[in-house]
Order: sequence, then structure tokens, then C-alpha cells
Amino acid sequence: MYAVARPTKELLALFEKAKQLEPTTQDKDRNSIFDRALKYVSTITEEEWIQTSKEKIKFDFEGEIPTSLKVRVLNEELYSNVINTFKTIFELERVKTPYFMKLCLLVYIHKLNVKKSDKLEVVENNPNPIISKINSWITYSENEPKCDYKGNEIICDIYRALNDSDCKLTGGNLLADTIFSAWYPLKMVLECLNDKKFYKQDKYGCDPHHYLKEIQSNIDKLLPKEKEVVQKLYEFFSIANTRGNVMILPNRQMQSRGIDYLDQMPKTLYECFEGGKFSRYFGEDLTVENWVEREHLEDLFFDGNIKKDRIKSILKSKKANEFYWLIDENEIISMLENFISVIQNRNLIYNNLI
Repeated sequence: MYAVARPTKELLALFEKAKQLEPTTQDKDRNSIFDRALKYVSTITEEEWIQTSKEKIKFDFEGEIPTSLKVRVLNEELYSNVINTFKTIFELERVKTPYFMKLCLLVYIHKLNVKKSDKLEVVENNPNPIISKINSWITYSENEPKCDYKGNEIICDIYRALNDSDCKLTGGNLLADTIFSAWYPLKMVLECLNDKKFYKQDKYGCDPHHYLKEIQSNIDKLLPKEKEVVQKLYEFFSIANTRGNVMILPNRQMQSRGIDYLDQMPKTLYECFEGGKFSRYFGEDLTVENWVEREHLEDLFFDGNIKKDRIKSILKSKKANEFYWLIDENEIISMLENFISVIQNRNLIYNNLI
């Protein structure tokens, strides 16, 4: 199926603008650009559609104008759904392809412009979100009770409830847990770009925070800002400490997912179903399906029904029942983009609930 439109300068200019703003790792052909635009506009509000329809094109096209503009529709069901939404919002019996394509691209370009400006702001402005997060890790570690948890549960739990970022974001709830750990992506990027290992705690040196302090002191060298994977990392860190990145677990023992599965959600969810390590924490009072819906995880981590075989993988090339240490720069970028999208969507949900 194709979407065919007269190749006007404004439409060609919109495709060119989207091409300039999109990450360099993505396919830049018009089919792929329009597909990503469709996926994004399927999530926007009626108000955003109407507001965009009132705008004038601010871009110009100076290249050669082709004889036709024929864009392949990669997802026909999505295209049909968005068309129907478009008809309803603008009370149309028939949708003219050029106008529809124009508004889809305009909305998408707004999104890309916002992401680009946010990315630059995060990288260039203080406080640096990565340094701030490292400071919080060091401060928490230095001040936590220096005693075994067993026998000192009350003291340890009070400290965590008052100082752990997950607990603070959920009113002191000790069942709170980060969905996407900030440390593991940071370590992946550092080790991908630098020929050495990094650890959150140095168990054998004089200073347990030696590596964290080294990262802080040499952050621009270890994480060069011109690298796209670093920009994505900054974007992730800028929202990693928000409510959208926190879930309430059925049982605190599930926090072992950090050590066992690098906090990766597909493997965590897989282990919640029958036969899995975490299945014992679910039953008649709280089923896996109930918990997933309660935590607003269903659309973000499942392809359709909430079933073990419908869990979405961390990457298309990976399996959902395994966890991975990524070393390829492009794969890390894709992972971070996935993380950012999930957190942003959950933040929208929680902002609307408040």
C-alpha cells in the first residue's frame, strides 16, 4: 500500500526537515520517516492535532522536485487507525493525502525539535544529571547504617524510606523499585567507549567510590558529548529519577532482579509467570496480570495480551527470556531510546493520575 501525494515544496521540505532532525542511526528514507511519524501521531491528543492544523510551513525546499511523491505505508493497520482518528477530529468524510501527510510530519517535527533542544539543554546546562546521580549514590552509601540488615530492620528501613530515590518518589514505599537502573546503562556506555572496566563500588581499594569519583572528574573525556550514545545517555539520566521509572513490587525479594538480571524488565517479567523465580509472589490476591495493569506496564512491555510469550524484548534481535550485556554502540542507543520512551509514557500516565 502506498500514500500518494502531489510533490509540493512544503511536503518535500517537511520530509527534509525530519531527516535533518532524526538521529543519524535511523533509516532516512521517506517510507521510514513517515512510518515513525504515524507511530508518534497515533499517541497525540485532539488538541495537538487541531493546534498543528493552524500552523504555516516555516521550511523551504530548494532541491529538485520529483514527478510524484509515493510513500510506502509500512503498517497498514496503523495508517487506517490514524486516518479514522483524523476523520473524527476534523469531521471529514474523505481525507486528502497531502493534507494528512503534512499534519503528520508537522506534529512529528515538533516532537523531534523538542527532543533535540532537551538533549542539548541536558548536555550543556548544569547541574549535570549524571554527576548529580553519582553524588546521590555516594551520599547514600556513605551515610547508610553500617550494620547488618537482619536484626536492624527498622533502622535500615527508615533510612531507605527517607533517602532512597525510589521510596521518596512513592511516599516512602519500601516496595518501590527502579524499572531501568541508571548504573548499568552508564557502565555499558563507559566500557563501550573506553578500554577499561568501571564498578559502582571498588571492593578492594581504599576508597569504595574510586570509580564513581573518577567518572565525575573526567566525565567529558570518558563520555564525549559529541557521541550520539552519550547524548542518549544524558537524555535518559535527565528523566531516570522520575515517577515514570519506578514501580511498586509485590514483594521486596524481587529487588534481586538487579543482581540476577541487570534490572532488565523483559527477563524480570518472564520470571513472574508460572515456573519463574518470581512466580511465588503472585497468587489469587494479586495475579501477574493484575500487577502489570496496576503498574501501567501492559502496553509498554507486552505485545497484546499479558502473557509470557507476548513479552517484548529489550531489542528486536534479543529474546525476552534472557538478559544481555550490550557492547555495541548502536544497540545501546536503541536500548536507551526504548527506556526513554517507556519512562516518558509512564510519566504522562502518572501526571494525569495526580
